[in-house]
Amino acid sequence: MLYAKVEGNERATATPKASATCPCCDAVVKAKCGSIVSWHWSHISKQDCDSFSEPMTQWHLNWQQQWQESAREVTMVDTNGTRHRADVYLQEYNTIIELQHSSISLAEVKQREQFYGSIGTLVWVVDIVTGK
Repeated sequence: MLYAKVEGNERATATPKASATCPCCDAVVKAKCGSIVSWHWSHISKQDCDSFSEPMTQWHLNWQQQWQESAREVTMVDTNGTRHRADVYLQEYNTIIELQHSSISLAEVKQREQFYGSIGTLVWVVDIVTGK
């Protein structure tokens, strides 16, 4: 994940040797700041608490950067208290944008639509690879 909570719930990007808490589950996360992949936060348990989470690709990052930082990776909570990190949340339009680069099952699509649709309008941005 790109953002975690530090010092009194302030949202921050990873910096070397920093620690913070996950905005979804409040578990301790640590900064991963190497030279190969983008700097990010990782659960110490090495398992992300958000079942919707997938490995971040450059395609995904490029799309997220089209919106202001405060709209990226926003924790959404439904009426049951279930939490997921939206790729992009446009608060002024109550719209969630789901960026999908990898293939997922129809059941996963329906699960995300049900969750995010209970909160606002869901828009998909999908990278369709034709195989050619």
